[in-house]
Amino acid sequence: MNPASSSAFAVALLLLSAPLCAQKNPTPGPLQPERAFRVGLGAVAGSAGLGAAVDASLNSGPRLYRFRLSVQDNAVMAATSRGERLTVTEAAFMLGRGRRYAVNYGSVAGGLALVNISRGADADEKTTVGIPVEAQLISRGPLRLGATLAGNLNVDHPFAAFILSVQIGRVPSR
Repeated sequence: MNPASSSAFAVALLLLSAPLCAQKNPTPGPLQPERAFRVGLGAVAGSAGLGAAVDASLNSGPRLYRFRLSVQDNAVMAATSRGERLTVTEAAFMLGRGRRYAVNYGSVAGGLALVNISRGADADEKTTVGIPVEAQLISRGPLRLGATLAGNLNVDHPFAAFILSVQIGRVPSR
């Protein structure tokens, strides 16, 4: 399976599973932590270019489990500045903590990622392991917007990004 079809499969799976997992939980008791699942789809502006991201998050009490797939490409910038074309694809799994702040929800997370870097017209590709980190704030209104500051530390091409996303699913109430 090539990377494009596996990415499309992962996105479709996340979007189709959101309504099933976003159902309201029974009231959590002292031994049962509150659980919440959501997916997000967003636009990325980062040091490696412009792109898109999809993410899935599961909260169990204050614990956060996150998966993020993002692609950044500098095609627009490379065409105007006559620079080298660069495409960075990241598949990250992160663990973190989250909690409610006033009417919003905030979280921080870090973990491990596979990063694929494609450079130049002949598409020299390299895959490496990186350390993703992020801080996210989600509004709890009817339209759940997420603002994420993300970064990935790796030996080949470290990068930072701002992700603005629409979140579908449940955000923890505490």
